[in-house]
Formats: sequence, structure tokens, C-alpha cells
Amino acid sequence: MRRALIVLSVVVLIGGLVWMLRPAEFQPEEMAPASLLGLVIVERFPDSLEFLPKTRLGEWLDLEASELQNQLEGEWFVSLKGNVDRACLIIHSFSRKASGAIRPHVTAFLWPKPNRTNAVEDWICREVVKGFGDSNTTIVEEGTAQVIRGSKEGQVLYHRVFAPLPQIH
Repeated sequence: MRRALIVLSVVVLIGGLVWMLRPAEFQPEEMAPASLLGLVIVERFPDSLEFLPKTRLGEWLDLEASELQNQLEGEWFVSLKGNVDRACLIIHSFSRKASGAIRPHVTAFLWPKPNRTNAVEDWICREVVKGFGDSNTTIVEEGTAQVIRGSKEGQVLYHRVFAPLPQIH
């Protein structure tokens, strides 16, 4: 009886120690600076974005449901939805180009589905190179980040893969 009590006490102490040393729950809001313009957290990718034009964001960006549906059916979104578990998009600021177009300055965090990290990295590189133009795009390693640069001013994407993060609850 005495040995059973000692073993039970040791198990409880080890369990308590493991519980106390577990990583803290990760909240995407903690990554965002206080001066952000917008924060979008996607925990589950939708099957339809018909609701978006009716929201304030849809009104502000003048979104059309048919355009959004075409985007959702595109190969890039199907690949994103199939490989990414969650996403967080932070909009820092907007600047106006000489042509009058507005350029958003954003940071995106993507959480790949289990065993899909390489597929997400390949998808990012493929889509960025396609957007920048294949001929003059360079991909270089700078420290721990991969930098993709296009030929035009402002065509730069910094890409880094982190270790998997704990689940968000």
C-alpha cells in the first residue's frame, strides 16, 4: 500500500510538472503590431465567399460575388485550401504608386496542414514567381529567410518557415 501511494504521488508530481511546462497557447493577435490597419484570421477556409460583398470589407474594397467565386475556383485557392490549415493576414499600411494604384503592405502567416510544409513552400514560390514574371525573378537565401525579387520596384517577398506552432483553441 505504501509503495502504491509513493508511485501515485510521483505520477501526480510528474503530471503536474509536464502540465506546468507545456507551451503557452499561441494567439495570432500577439503577432500583430498595435498600429495595424486590419487583421484577418482564417480558421477554416470557406466554400463560398458570397457573403463577403455584403460586409464592410466588401463594401470598402468594392468586391463582387462573381469575381470572388471565380477566385475560389482557381487552382491557386484550391491548392491553398488543400495545404493550409489556418492563415492570418495583417494589413500594415497602404501606399500609392506613381500610376495611382494602391499597394498594400501586408504580413501573412500560414499554418500548413500536417506534412504539407514543403507543398506550401513550393506553392508560395510558384505563385509569386508567376505574379512577378518568370524571366527576371530571383530567389536567394538571406540568413534564415528566402527572398523572392521581381524586376519591378516593390516586387519583393520575404519568406520564412517556422517550426510548427501549437494549436489555437
